[in-house]
Amino acid sequence: MFDMSQFIDILQVVLFGLLLAATPFLVVQLYKFLKLKVDTLLEELKETKPEVFDMLAWLASNAVKFAEQTGLGKLGEEKLELAIEYVQRYLDEYGFDEIDVQQIVDAIEVALFEEINRDNPKYTKVSPKYVKASK
Repeated sequence: MFDMSQFIDILQVVLFGLLLAATPFLVVQLYKFLKLKVDTLLEELKETKPEVFDMLAWLASNAVKFAEQTGLGKLGEEKLELAIEYVQRYLDEYGFDEIDVQQIVDAIEVALFEEINRDNPKYTKVSPKYVKASK
């Protein structure tokens, strides 16, 4: 006879397998979506308030270096916190209070990407985006 608990067990295994198979695709799509959002927000900031964008880009670049040098032995999340605090301190000092934490994090991520790929000939800077250099 048909046992409902066996059916549920089989259904759970099948659904888990589908979820497991779909996870890489979902992660890639989420990354693409978030990257597009970050790029759009930074481009919007660059167009509407270029002086704020320039200050934020400069601070983020310095914050990445600061976090690397002072955060020895710390994990990425702790270094990010150091970098955010660095940027916020200077933004407050210079009176740029219209920038939210997410914009700071986005700028830090761009600066970190730039720092990591600084000596990589495959990438050319197109602020705030990067594209593969054509051969």
